[in-house]
Amino acid sequence: MTNWRFVTLTVAVRNISREEAYLRGKDRLRRFFARFRAAIGREFKWCWKLEFHEDGYAHWHVLLEYTKQIPPEILPELEKWWGLGRVNVKRVKQRDLFYVFKYVAKGPDDLPAWVQNYRGRLRVFQGSRGFFVHAQRRTAKKQEPRSCLLPLTLGQRMEWDRRKAILAETNHRGEMFLSIVKLRMPFSELYLARVHQSVTKRQQLVGFGTVPISTSQAVEIKHEHKQYSGLGRIPRNAAAA
Repeated sequence: MTNWRFVTLTVAVRNISREEAYLRGKDRLRRFFARFRAAIGREFKWCWKLEFHEDGYAHWHVLLEYTKQIPPEILPELEKWWGLGRVNVKRVKQRDLFYVFKYVAKGPDDLPAWVQNYRGRLRVFQGSRGFFVHAQRRTAKKQEPRSCLLPLTLGQRMEWDRRKAILAETNHRGEMFLSIVKLRMPFSELYLARVHQSVTKRQQLVGFGTVPISTSQAVEIKHEHKQYSGLGRIPRNAAAA
C-alpha cells in the first residue's frame, strides 16, 4: 500500500444535526468514489473508517489504491465532489504504513450520545470488493426469522451486554464447559458486591473478574437465561421457578 492515497473527509457544516451530517456523508461517499473512478478511468481498491470529532460530528478516513500523483485539474474538484467540507490528501510512504493502519483499524473511543441512541445500522468500516485478497465471499442462508424484534439502539445493546457473563462449569471428569448467560444486574455490580463481601469477611478473591457461585446458583442462572431468552435482559425482580 506504499504510495496509496490517504484521504480525510470532514463535515464543515454545523447548522444540521450530527445524525443528519452522518447520513449526508454516508450518501456522499458513494458519489465521491464514483466520480474519482470516472476521473481516473479505472476501478480501484479502497477502504474507509468512520470516526467522530469531540463535538460528535462524523469524519471519514479513506485509503485509495492510487499510486500516481493526482492530476492538478482533479485536486480542486475533490471538495466539490465531497460537498460537505474539507478534503485532505496525503501520499502513504513506507514509514507511514504502520501509522495509517493503526489509525484506520483502531477501535472507537467514547461514542457520542447520538450514536448510542441511533436506531439502525451504523457501519464504522468498509472495504471495496477485493480489498481483502484472501477473503472468501459469504453466502447467506435463507431461513425463517426466529422472532420479530424492534430495532435497537447501540446504547441499548451496550446496556444488555453489561448484563452478560461467561458461566464456567466443571463436570465430574474435570472437563470445563463455557456458556454465555444473562444476569439480573450488570456483571460489574455483581463483581463489586462480591469484592466488598470478601473484604468484609477477610476472604481471598478467586481471581480478577471471577465470581465463584454454587451449583444451585448456576442452575438458577441457566434457568432464568432460558426462561427470558426472548428478552435482552432479565428483570431484577425475576424469580426462578
